[in-house]
Amino acid sequence: MRTRQPLVDRAIVVLSAVVLLVAAATLALNPAQALADAGWRLGVMTIALALVVPLHLRLPSGTDASPLAPSIGLAMVLTPLSTAQNALTGTALVVVALAVGTMVGVGLSSLTGQGRTSLAMLGSRLIGATAAALLFRNMPIIDGESPASAAQGWLDDPWRTALAMTLCGLVAIAVDLGLLVLRTAAPGRLRTQGEQLAREIGPVWLAVLGIAVAIALGFGPLDLWSVPVMASPLLLMRTALRRQAAIVRVRHDTIAALGRLTDGTGYTTTGHGRRVRDLAREVGLQLMLSDRELRDLETAALMHDVGQLGLTDPIPGGATSEAAPSDQAAIAIAGARVVRTLGGMERVAEIIEQQTTPYRNVREFGEDVPVECRILKVCNAYDDLTQGRPEARAEAIERISLGMGYEYDPDVVDLLTHAGTTTR
Repeated sequence: MRTRQPLVDRAIVVLSAVVLLVAAATLALNPAQALADAGWRLGVMTIALALVVPLHLRLPSGTDASPLAPSIGLAMVLTPLSTAQNALTGTALVVVALAVGTMVGVGLSSLTGQGRTSLAMLGSRLIGATAAALLFRNMPIIDGESPASAAQGWLDDPWRTALAMTLCGLVAIAVDLGLLVLRTAAPGRLRTQGEQLAREIGPVWLAVLGIAVAIALGFGPLDLWSVPVMASPLLLMRTALRRQAAIVRVRHDTIAALGRLTDGTGYTTTGHGRRVRDLAREVGLQLMLSDRELRDLETAALMHDVGQLGLTDPIPGGATSEAAPSDQAAIAIAGARVVRTLGGMERVAEIIEQQTTPYRNVREFGEDVPVECRILKVCNAYDDLTQGRPEARAEAIERISLGMGYEYDPDVVDLLTHAGTTTR
């Protein structure tokens, strides 16, 4: 997923580095004792974490949704792996082990050609895990004891231990997702981005939390066997998510092919859909659309002329903005009908269907026309007039400006006027 806030990325990397340095400094006070306290179980879990880090799973949106590494990392936070008597030392051991396992795993990813991993994403997970570890192991929030200490007296009420682990695990997930929202949201769109991410990867993170708690609870009777036994369902989840991602990629390929179909059959000028998509994306970024809104806008831009395929007499140059309003509406409705047959693209179909609506309907009659439609209308008209020729830019802007407030959204036209990088 694209980062929109590089300063937030840098802050996360710096904060995670500080967390790691503090943990390492805590252990450095008595390195021999720290090594003895670590125990072989913590070492085995660190190796397991390193081995699953390369099992990346990136959704078509670019969001990392790999469930295995986060679940094992969170289980390390909630499981009494070390023998340290000092709770702070135990927390520091877990934090350092998480960092070491993750860095080794990233190295393995590079060796196996799995691609690079964002430092900010890794830092977010380390910060979230550290927050959960401090809360579970160090904070005296239950009758003057930490949840980890109190759990030793709950042997007859294991549900209490499970509840404490779940709540502390939720803290780690909330911190991680919160930082992801801060990294990827456009200014003023935190809520929208948060809702989108909650829908997209929320179920995956709930599964991660459940498996992590199951591993931690199963550690008593099963010891380290709880890791493969409890984590095996996540392998099935990863397989299912990979197949879903493959289906989405095939759909994207289909969309791209349909978008080029009007070019190849002579209904539109070569590259029209691509140029409209690129320009619409630039304007959408300036209007701070969310990632989901941008994806829908780009898809609609690629396919907005599909309805022309049903025309007996093609429009000269494919310039739908020059056609009669009734013809524009008919083409848009036909295109939306084609898009709906693909399934799961109702939002894209709505954008295509309403793209021909004049802006005066919004201003005078209060008609609810999404901003994506207004962007597409302006960008399509611009490329109809320029047909990819930079020398026609000034004349096209002038003609579109004549329709500002009546046919076209003035805000979009103003942004188009200043969008000089993709209008060649």
